[in-house]
Amino acid sequence: AEEKNAIKDQLLRLVKMATDGNLPHLVELTMVLRRVCRFDFPKNWDGLAHFMLAELQALRQKGFSDTALGVVLVLHQVLKEQSSKRLLSSRREFQQLGQLLVEPLGAVWASKLDHMKQLQSQGSPGLADDRLWRLSRHLDGSFMLLLAQGFAHLHDTPSGPQMIQLVKQQVDLLLALLRSHSEQLISCPFFLKNLKSVLKWWALLLHGHPLGFAQANVSSVLHTSVEVLQTCSGL
Repeated sequence: AEEKNAIKDQLLRLVKMATDGNLPHLVELTMVLRRVCRFDFPKNWDGLAHFMLAELQALRQKGFSDTALGVVLVLHQVLKEQSSKRLLSSRREFQQLGQLLVEPLGAVWASKLDHMKQLQSQGSPGLADDRLWRLSRHLDGSFMLLLAQGFAHLHDTPSGPQMIQLVKQQVDLLLALLRSHSEQLISCPFFLKNLKSVLKWWALLLHGHPLGFAQANVSSVLHTSVEVLQTCSGL
């Protein structure tokens, strides 16, 4: 057990170096990380949970620096691995993880949403930066995956309805950008990946947590859903 813990500690040190830009092969390290998570996370690896909380806190304080993408990529891969587990005990563990991560991850995600709204209002050329959309793709995927699968009843979570309203704002923003900046954004591969991913999770949230949408204005939700269907038919 001590040897196993030492290996996991060393893996986290390597991941930290990679997310800080001091070590290459972050993608390969996340593959190793996922393999360990398959059997040990979250029950037998508190260190990884502490690592993710610390990195999210750093993002809240420092903003989206050059290292942000690496942190979000690691988080996304960890959550994807957890979501792939089918045992009932693993789903319960994911729900515990949801309670732990929803506030810090939600705060980082909301900051990203505000930043993109600001770029939209300014008509900024930064919207055509595919690095922005790569970050957005993994951050949206992480947050919406956590909402969809990390809670048994999202509407019973104090911040659940508020999170749903923010997700609706993200869907509206992406659809508006597609209409107003289509020529500019169609050349960004990660914009299209981001859009398709968000639309998929929007549908899964509606299916899995319909009561969570009660405070998001049902008429407005239905209108947005129609826009989603119209957009999907054109992609």
